Amino acid sequence: AVADNTITGNRTENKGGGLYASFALVNGNRIMENAASEGGGIFGESNGTFVGNRITKNTSRTGIGGGVYLNYWGLSKHNKVFSNNHVEQNGASDDKGAGGVCLDGEMDFSRNAIFNNTGLQLKNLTTSSNASLKAKECFWGSMDQIEIDAMIHDGKDDPALSLVEFE
Repeated sequence: AVADNTITGNRTENKGGGLYASFALVNGNRIMENAASEGGGIFGESNGTFVGNRITKNTSRTGIGGGVYLNYWGLSKHNKVFSNNHVEQNGASDDKGAGGVCLDGEMDFSRNAIFNNTGLQLKNLTTSSNASLKAKECFWGSMDQIEIDAMIHDGKDDPALSLVEFE
């Protein structure tokens, strides 16, 4: 478990500027001002539980997950949680990139605050053969459904991808 840490000022040419986590519990951390090619703040792979983290001011040089990149491959649907996280002021290399969260795979995605990131707030790379991602009780910086939809890249933008359903 990685809990109650401040992870700041790290740089890598690869994935996970602040933290590269696989099969881990990441809880209550402050992850800020890190940079990487993908997952400037966090690169999460395989199963992982990310709860209650504050992920701010991280950058991705490729435009893929300035704050977070979740690459959840594998058959298990258990222990794939991204919940109660605050993802703000992260950057991507361009406005079409995902400054906030980029994800690929099925997971529990709920109660996150994802706003004020450059480019997209959420980029869903999960294929359309998977179920829709249910982004339950998330805050996007707006209450307007059309504005929120414009902040998310999913099956509405590319039919090869699954949809993101949000409240």
